[in-house]
Amino acid sequence: MKTLYMAEHLIGENTILHSDQGSQYVSKEYQAYLKEKGITGSMSRKGTPYDNSPMESVFSLLKNEELKLNGLMTMKQTERVVEEYIRYYNEERPQWGLKKQTPHSVRSLLLA
Repeated sequence: MKTLYMAEHLIGENTILHSDQGSQYVSKEYQAYLKEKGITGSMSRKGTPYDNSPMESVFSLLKNEELKLNGLMTMKQTERVVEEYIRYYNEERPQWGLKKQTPHSVRSLLLA
């Protein structure tokens, strides 16, 4: 909860907070906090780890391809790195599941 309180200034409209099923995330205190702040909680249902597998995959790639390489950073630096990685992931990084195309190029083809 301490980290969540420290990040309160980052909470915006339509915030979605993804977590695992750890006891702290299913606690009454945590759930009440989310409700009070208007935050939508996101987690897999018990015993169904595939519910959030797309997000888990992106988080894993972000951690392994970017955050571990940069080491400790300030919050501002972390925000910049995450925002840049999301842009890179969507616009430049080929995806095997998309026949080596980027999500952006696939979306563009579907909307054309």
